[in-house]
Amino acid sequence: MADIEGETLRLHSFEIHARRQDRHPHPTLALRVDDVLTYCTDTAYDPGNVELAQGSALLLHEAWYSDDRDDPGHTSASQAAAIARAADVGRLVLVHVNPLGGPTEELVRAARDVFPNADVGSDLLSL
Repeated sequence: MADIEGETLRLHSFEIHARRQDRHPHPTLALRVDDVLTYCTDTAYDPGNVELAQGSALLLHEAWYSDDRDDPGHTSASQAAAIARAADVGRLVLVHVNPLGGPTEELVRAARDVFPNADVGSDLLSL
């Protein structure tokens, strides 16, 4: 994956940027598609994703917990919201949520306390 770091790929009319995320037991990639979408998941809080997401219309970011925790591989809703706020994105949709983590309302509340334009993703969610 080291050879992908910082790469930009042009695919038809889209420009896709990749960023290596090392804050997970197994490195993962964050992706940005033009200024439309940034996708960051399977990572502990990674301030480096602020630069990748800067000005994006939509940030899809994992939110494994509603409260901040010292987890080596996952981000909380409030941490994802802090990235959204710092990156000045248009909207935050929380994805990669813990299926055993309880009601998603807690995730939304924690995120909106930091970044008001936040929701939890669900199948067939219309934007």
